[in-house]
Amino acid sequence: MSSANARALRLNLVDLLRQPGTERTISLDITHEELGCALSAAQATILSPLVVNLRATSSTDSVEVVGSIVANWNGECRRCLRSVDGVSEMRFDERFVPAASSLGIFDEADITRVEADYIDLVPPVREIVMIDIPDAVLCAQECQGICGICGADRNAHRCDCIIEDTDDRWAALKDLRLEE
Repeated sequence: MSSANARALRLNLVDLLRQPGTERTISLDITHEELGCALSAAQATILSPLVVNLRATSSTDSVEVVGSIVANWNGECRRCLRSVDGVSEMRFDERFVPAASSLGIFDEADITRVEADYIDLVPPVREIVMIDIPDAVLCAQECQGICGICGADRNAHRCDCIIEDTDDRWAALKDLRLEE
């Protein structure tokens, strides 16, 4: 993952902490391949490069990175198999501190400790994308799906198939009748 875009997601931690109040802006388009996103077969497919807009601001003991990541995606509705396009707008908000520094006012859960002299934003950006890209796409909450008997799309046509919900565990009792 040595692409120019992935390198642009590296910030020099030492330089930022040397001058509190320093800001760095990152605005770039990056593919999910450059991020190293391994999407599962069930997940939606990312259609175009992700749009990353981040701003890093240093303080005396930490660097806060905030911004957004936008991804256009396409998936197949899990009920009716129609193609569904969508946009995920993800919020990025992370605080980074050098591994050797004391926590100060920050809670351990609110920060990411950095072992090197630079902040590599690829892993947290990748994590946000992997979590936010849908893995069970629905075209609509009311989607009726496909008929299990005739295969008709129940959103477009009404079928007259009778679907019996039977439980094979009770099959032996089906033939028993109460005699009066």
